[in-house]
Parts: sequence; C-alpha cells; structure tokens
Amino acid sequence: MPDLADLRSAEFWRAHARQASYVTLALLGFLVFLTATFPYQAAFESALRPLGLSFSSSGQGFALPAGALLYDVRVVDTRAADGRALLESPQVRIAPALGEMLLLRAAVKVSAALYDGDVTFRVWRSGDATALDFNVSDLNLTLAGLDSLIGAAVGGILTTSGDMRIDPIAIPRDSGSINFAIKDANLSIAHGLQAVSLGALTGKLQLDHGILEIADLRSTGGDLAISARGEIRVVPNLMNSQLDLQFDLVPTAAARKRLNVLLNLLPHPPGTQPYHLTGTVSVPSLT
Repeated sequence: MPDLADLRSAEFWRAHARQASYVTLALLGFLVFLTATFPYQAAFESALRPLGLSFSSSGQGFALPAGALLYDVRVVDTRAADGRALLESPQVRIAPALGEMLLLRAAVKVSAALYDGDVTFRVWRSGDATALDFNVSDLNLTLAGLDSLIGAAVGGILTTSGDMRIDPIAIPRDSGSINFAIKDANLSIAHGLQAVSLGALTGKLQLDHGILEIADLRSTGGDLAISARGEIRVVPNLMNSQLDLQFDLVPTAAARKRLNVLLNLLPHPPGTQPYHLTGTVSVPSLT
C-alpha cells in the first residue's frame, strides 16, 4: 500500500494514471446512478409529513449535473380548512444532500425561485422530527400574501437563514434559530387603514424546549422605531400559543400626525413606557 508521501507525488499519479482514471470513472458512474435513481419526491414527502404538510408536483425532469427538476410544486398544510398552499413554485430543483447522506440520512437539497427571491434548504428526517437548514434571499413578502395566514398585510423584501428541528407532536424537544432582515418593511393591520412603514426590520429568534425567544427585534428608518423582546410558548395548535412580549414604540413627528387615528387605538400614547402583548396568537391582549 502506498504511503502518504507517495500519494502526494506527481510521479506516483503518472505511474498509476490508468488506475486513477478507472476510479474516477467509477465514482462518476456512482454519482450519476445515485442522482438518477434517488427517490426525491419520497424523501421530501417523508421529511414534510411530521409537520402536517403535503407535497405535490405535476412532473419531474433531470437536472444537470445532478438532481431533478420538479414542476408546479405545491406544499399544503393538511390541517388547514381552506387547503391554501403555503408554498407554490413553477419549478423546484431537488438533489441529494451528499454531506448528510454520508451520515446515512436520506436528505435532499431544495432550491427554487420564489416570490421574486431565491430559497435554498436541506431537509431530512431526524427520528420522528423534521430537520432543516435554510437560506432565503430577496423574497417579496407582498407576493407571498401572508394576510390570510396572520390576519395582517405584510410587505418588504426578506432575507433570512437558520436551522430547525421540529416535531409538532413533541414541541418541548423542538429547537432552532433564525436570523432575518426585511428591507422596506410595512404593515397594514386592517383593510382601509393606512399602511405603517417600519423601514429596516431585523430580528433574532431562538426556539428551545417549546419556547420561541425573541432575542432582538428592532426597526429603524420607518414611521415607527420599534424594539421588542420576549417569548412565545408554542403549543401544537399554533393559534393558541401564549404570548409574553414587551416592546417600545416611538413614532416620528410626521408619523405621529399621519397615523394619529391608529395611534389613538393603543392603550396609552407612545413614549418611554413599554407595551406588553399577552394572551394568545388568536386572542392577543395589549396593555
């Protein structure tokens, strides 16, 4: 067997060029076989199932140099009564996540153009849970249409990254972290009310033992300067999750005049005294 010094020498590889080429071709053949026969849709469906999500596509094609293209992809929350898709994309690229597969995990790497932005994530089963890490850049929140999900119209350009391990049945074991930034963030809490500009909005979230901690959430350069912290105690029915948040809110002089009607709906005028948001996601209480 050649030692390490031999493997580093050009003479060794010139003398064994034929054997090296055979090994290279064998590895390339294995990769082609792996990517051509890998059960992409089954692996993706298996990873999403613990989250209560279903996945469908209209067809599949081969993607060079490795992977597959899935067409007309829809990811749906099976528990939602309206059947509205959480994610829709005309074309999604999916490939084996080779680094995870070396650890004997049936993992897939997914990338797609979504709502004028780009989304990339790796996802795999971790016991009864779903594990994923993700990167999102320049996603247009207005096109995402979050109003029907959160009850308020949200706009801006989102960039975010993080990792999660989620099992909706065993929330105390869930964990993860998320960093995000939204350019030109704006919020409209009700139809007919003027949208509020939040400018640049950044935040850091940490999920541990069923508690989502808002470690640092702040906005600058908009109608309102906001600084928030606190936690959300997550339960399987997300709308019943308990809120315990505190935030400071300081409007600009121009915004104080323009948003006078909206600001008068608050329990006390904006100032040095913080606001407290308690109750649940579905029935919040602001003091």
